[in-house]
Amino acid sequence: MIAVLASIVSAFETEEQEASYNRWFRTKVEDALRANQKTRAAKLRLVVRIWPDPNTGRVTRAEVSGAVGDPALESAIKNEVMTGLQLREAPPKDMPLPIILRLTAQRPN
Repeated sequence: MIAVLASIVSAFETEEQEASYNRWFRTKVEDALRANQKTRAAKLRLVVRIWPDPNTGRVTRAEVSGAVGDPALESAIKNEVMTGLQLREAPPKDMPLPIILRLTAQRPN
């Protein structure tokens, strides 16, 4: 599974802090996709837009677009995996929302 986080323009004090947050976030999304029975073995190439709550960091809204081709899988990604995902902290106040993820995954051998 490869999760690519679009570059974040925000109040991170250093590029290293931003890179660290991006690595943590990518791992969090990959783990959430692997933990869900409907998404763990899915072949994906899509874009997910998420809106975390500015106070709590919990994802309150998600939109999926791209080559899913399976409405049940798309619904699982949107409603079971992404919406409700808890970030370790609220996003920086000036972080543009939504956070845009480009997800690519191959079925495991």
